[in-house]
Formats: sequence, structure tokens, C-alpha cells
Amino acid sequence: MSEPEIRGQFVWHELATADHATAFSFYNAVVGWEDAGTHDMGPMGLYRMFGRNGHTLGGMFNKPAEMPAPSHWLDYVRVANITASVDAVKAHGGQVLHGPAEVPGGDWIAQCLDPQGAAFALHQRKA
Repeated sequence: MSEPEIRGQFVWHELATADHATAFSFYNAVVGWEDAGTHDMGPMGLYRMFGRNGHTLGGMFNKPAEMPAPSHWLDYVRVANITASVDAVKAHGGQVLHGPAEVPGGDWIAQCLDPQGAAFALHQRKA
């Protein structure tokens, strides 16, 4: 799928959980997700990616104790310009919780709340 076709679509699914290894085993058994590798986040531990048929769909990690939320999923929407999108979030009553921040590989993310308090995230591919 080309870049213009996926802008505005959910492109990454992230699970913050108490035990990502147990969570992966659960989803592997229930929906058939495959291990797509890990990324060492240093003091934050390992980030385990998952996918199907060779396509990576998202990642999961052990939620740090200081993260003020229960285990949860966070979905990322592809945007063309992270700065403009963050500005739009703020202008339309949303809140930016984290970012914009560069992630490994050069992409950019921002984690947000909509005006009703629902969490979502934005993702811009590296330029």
C-alpha cells in the first residue's frame, strides 16, 4: 500500500501490559500473531513486536510502574506532518501527552487524548 493510501488509517497497535511475554502467548494462541522481533529500550526493557504473514502490526512492552494507567492498547494513526497534526489536536480541544518524539528508525510519534478523553497516537514516517 502506498503512503498516500494509508494516511489517516490506524497503522500501529501498541500494548502496555504487566507481562508482555504472557500477553504475546495469549494473542498468539487466540489470533495467531507471530513474533516479529524485539527492540531493547534500555532501562524500559524490551519492546516485542508482533505481526502476521511477515507484516508487523504493532508492539507490546511491560508498562512501567510510573505509567498512570492500567494495561491498555494504544492505536497509532498515520499523518503526513506530525507538527501540524499536534497543532490541530490542541486547536480542537485535544491534549498532547507525549511528543512529538522521534523513535528508532527516524519516524515521529505523539500520544494524545481527544476532547472526550480517549487516548490515541499519531505516527509520521521519517522524511
